[in-house]
Amino acid sequence: MNLERFANVPERERERVRDAYDLGEGPTLLFVGTVMPRKGVTDLVRAVGELADREGWESVDLLVAGEDDLDGAYVAEVRETAREVEIADSTAFPGFVPEADLAPLYAAADVCVVPSLEEGFGMTAVEALGAGTPVVGTRVGAIPEIIDEGVHGYVVDPGDPAALAGAIDRAVSEPARRTETATAARDRASEYSWKSVGEQCARIYADVSKQRSG
Repeated sequence: MNLERFANVPERERERVRDAYDLGEGPTLLFVGTVMPRKGVTDLVRAVGELADREGWESVDLLVAGEDDLDGAYVAEVRETAREVEIADSTAFPGFVPEADLAPLYAAADVCVVPSLEEGFGMTAVEALGAGTPVVGTRVGAIPEIIDEGVHGYVVDPGDPAALAGAIDRAVSEPARRTETATAARDRASEYSWKSVGEQCARIYADVSKQRSG
């Protein structure tokens, strides 16, 4: 995975996307992916609705960045949920995000949330970590292996909006640790770079060859 494009995003690029996507001064939460049932987007919306009632969260922005599922009914459900929990005005659905905006959006977000009910690997989590942004995800697929609890972010059980809200709150409420977290996040993401994966494959190949020759 080419992670260089996610690292060291210039401040001017962060400001550019904040202006382009009308992000305010409050906490910014980012979801990246197709808006479909297994991605758990309604759980995220309910979690943000719970957060919006807490002190310090009145001006939260949720950016749901990704294409709509072919099943329009779920997309409508997500939007209706945002209205029900009274965060429709602070939730944006920009649809497909241009490649040039993706890394700056990761870098501009306070937290990237991966609320999946089912997941294979969890590329979004690695990309966010590559930008130095903490991740709150669920215990599905490889996400628990990617995120060290309390170091790169937090993981919770899938389908639990209240737990998701609590984890997001903890991640955002630790600004003093942001630099430390960002460094740890980039270090973890580097383990999934093409160079790192290639080196791991080479070591495995060498070990297997040695065993066969021995």
